[in-house]
Amino acid sequence: MYGSGMGILKIETQTGSQNPVTLWMLSGNQGNTWHSLKNLTIPLDQDTKVTMSVIYYLRMDGWMDGWMD
Repeated sequence: MYGSGMGILKIETQTGSQNPVTLWMLSGNQGNTWHSLKNLTIPLDQDTKVTMSVIYYLRMDGWMDGWMD
């Protein structure tokens, strides 16, 4: 998450038809280095799905670079 146009990265779970629950979220420019996410516990069962989403802010005067691995 590097650059002036970075938006939001989030991890959510959703069980059945319940509303999604945000477990972790990060936003904005995080610098020109790789970061690790540690100590995140994700409760899972056969009815739970996990989603990772990225929302970028488009800017005409800037640039951005984000990646999930």
